[in-house]
Amino acid sequence: MFKKASLVIFPLLSFFLLSCARQDRVEVVLGSYSSQKEEGIKLYSFDQNNGSWSYIAGARGIPNPSYVVPDPCGNIFYAVGELNGSGACANALSYDRKNREIKLLNSVPTYGADPCNIIISPNGKFVLTSNYSGGSITIFPVKKDGSLSDESHLIQFGGSGPDTIRQATSHIHCIAFSPDSTRLFADDLGADKIHEFTVNNQVVDDAASFLIGNKATDIKVAAGSGPRHITFGINGEYAYLINELSGNVITFRYADSTLRAVQYILADSSRAGGSADIHISPDGKFLYTSHRLKDDGISIFRIKSDGLLVKIGYQPTLVHPRNFAISPNGKFLLVACRDSNVIQVFKRNPATGMLTDMHKNITMNKPSCIRFIDRD
Repeated sequence: MFKKASLVIFPLLSFFLLSCARQDRVEVVLGSYSSQKEEGIKLYSFDQNNGSWSYIAGARGIPNPSYVVPDPCGNIFYAVGELNGSGACANALSYDRKNREIKLLNSVPTYGADPCNIIISPNGKFVLTSNYSGGSITIFPVKKDGSLSDESHLIQFGGSGPDTIRQATSHIHCIAFSPDSTRLFADDLGADKIHEFTVNNQVVDDAASFLIGNKATDIKVAAGSGPRHITFGINGEYAYLINELSGNVITFRYADSTLRAVQYILADSSRAGGSADIHISPDGKFLYTSHRLKDDGISIFRIKSDGLLVKIGYQPTLVHPRNFAISPNGKFLLVACRDSNVIQVFKRNPATGMLTDMHKNITMNKPSCIRFIDRD
């Protein structure tokens, strides 16, 4: 009787253990400031249970792939080539899972200098870049094989702010879609504005028609703020903007398809003018921001039931924490410390939001982007 039961129990146990293992491990794609000779893009397996890493593959041939985004299946990656000049480009890469190879599909010019952010449209038919020095965004149709069409569309912005050095012209640092996919928001660090567009999700191949009218409604923020990155809360009712120059986070209520500011709160107590990234924990209870140039680290906020923020802590990091990401299960926070040449791993306390250095760093030359691929 025991032998018969064992024949049933042990295969079920093995299946359960394998399933758990699959859930524990996720893939992470990394971008960096690197030469064409280096593996500027790397793919790792990350264990969400213990914070360990395992190298999978890398890609050379792209200068300064400082920001990378995977498609939902993790089979195609899109990366910027952050250059100031005719070399500025967007790149499509394919990932061959069987052979563990990342290959460049094609590169297309952005026609805007220093593309620093890249995203995929909600309908999966377009890829868009934020061109920092160019003060513009570029829209590319996606071909059937995942490569990018060169029939792109450029939207140019103009404007300036009170900082005569860092806000002399328009600087688009981040673009993001609203949770309902009806709006696109472009953060203009140079002009202290968020440019809001209406999206036509029915368009599948005409880049010029993707944003209705190609005309933006401008949402102004306090002069000298320097809008950088924006993220939405898990219920979609609130958005949070980190401002590079002022070091403030602005809380917006998202209603009637637009943003209305309801709170300004200081994130960078050193006021170093180097605030960088912003993310919310998967449970929606905590918000984190990164800060550089002085007292480098991560600010920690609790999100109240009314969407407003309360600052509750600060975690020092290594040098120049440009970008960071939270693991899909919420247990870890990974920081790209560009000038320390490492990805720093912190364990996250889900009850308090606080961070603990795991001392499980991954070495990479000038890392600048971390994106998880969660297939579960």
